[in-house]
Amino acid sequence: MNYTNVKFYLKRTNGDQPTAIYAKLQLNKKPFKYYIGDSIIPALWDANQGKPTSDSDMVKAFAKVQPQIRVIMQNIQTQIDKVRNAIVAFVNLQESTGNVVTSDQLRDHLDELLGKEKDTKGTKLCDYIDHFIRDIESGARLTPNKTRYSEGTIKNYYGFRTQWLLFQKEIRKTLDFDDITLDLYNQYIQFFTRKNYSINTIGRHVKALKVILGAGKEDGLHQNKIYRHRKFQVLTAKIDSIYLSETEVQSIFDLDLSDSPHLDLARDVFLLGCYTALRYSDVSRIKPHHVIEEGRKCYLNIYNQKTEKPTIVPLKPEALQILAKYKNEIPRTYEQKVNKYIKEVGKMAGIDNQVEIIEKRGGLKLKKVVPKYQLIMTHTARRTGATNMYLAENDTLTIMMITNHASEKDLLKYIRVSRLESAKRASANKFFKSIG
Repeated sequence: MNYTNVKFYLKRTNGDQPTAIYAKLQLNKKPFKYYIGDSIIPALWDANQGKPTSDSDMVKAFAKVQPQIRVIMQNIQTQIDKVRNAIVAFVNLQESTGNVVTSDQLRDHLDELLGKEKDTKGTKLCDYIDHFIRDIESGARLTPNKTRYSEGTIKNYYGFRTQWLLFQKEIRKTLDFDDITLDLYNQYIQFFTRKNYSINTIGRHVKALKVILGAGKEDGLHQNKIYRHRKFQVLTAKIDSIYLSETEVQSIFDLDLSDSPHLDLARDVFLLGCYTALRYSDVSRIKPHHVIEEGRKCYLNIYNQKTEKPTIVPLKPEALQILAKYKNEIPRTYEQKVNKYIKEVGKMAGIDNQVEIIEKRGGLKLKKVVPKYQLIMTHTARRTGATNMYLAENDTLTIMMITNHASEKDLLKYIRVSRLESAKRASANKFFKSIG
């Protein structure tokens, strides 16, 4: 056997996510395939050469969002060389002594060489979860949009890992890929239900499990397809989201919070979201260079962190007043604390009309009435901004340019307009006016 007999291929030849690399050769006139334990984005693979690409322009482009890409690709090439050399050396040795090499013998040899443990049921999935989190944290694995995972998403995967370990502890079993069944899925749902978690929180943890199982399959670590079953679903529940009217927003603006700096800052960050319809993740990192002046008008020009798209928003006088207070640089805040403080601010502003909501917890639907300020959170600001822009008769395309919604349908599902408000808006249309 010589080196040319061993070739390397990708499990999936296109797509934006890393896909598993495997070695392939003819062994005793039968195809032998072996996954080397590494993955690569197809665009960075040279299919003709069977190795990571040497296209410097392509590598340079990826390095903009993945600074460690050259090191990652070099490590992959090292692994390829290691597997190639091991296969050739082992087969040549066996053939030189007159032995016929079987697939199982070669696979066992490679497993031992690469440190893949045999008969260690229950350890691979947990190890892979750690591997997956390291990859999204380092940038070795990108989102479907070829961008790095956000800090919030990475934090969610760490939370999933913690709950997965607690779940295994409760059922007294360390789980591997092949242990995932519909019965186990139901146990997992019940685990969260007993803890009185909301439907959407449970859904987030199921989604993380499905993503990791899918990635593991793409990496050639298992063939369990149960996570694709229609009953292995991500649970979701419609959230009773509110928005604040312009009058309510003004009542928050008018508060004198000079004696409570923590409430004052939370209020200002929240209001900037109301005035711009930006997410907290964007408002909270405003710097002086984001505020620009054009034709005696001021705008916020900021790169949207989630969508990786630029956003330019006209700034209202109230927004400019808040920004001037901090010299156009918002002090560091923490979303969890802003969510806590803004409820207190809402109460002080008298936003206490009663709102009926339906919660799904512990498998039960609970209907209750709460004061509106209890429902205010950072995301309320973005929804408030979009809704009030709509009620002020901005056209939907203009609003979409600010909110970065992909379609008008998505925007209209997002904004919150009551039937009465919708009727009032329609009443200005010429259809509802007298002909005479």
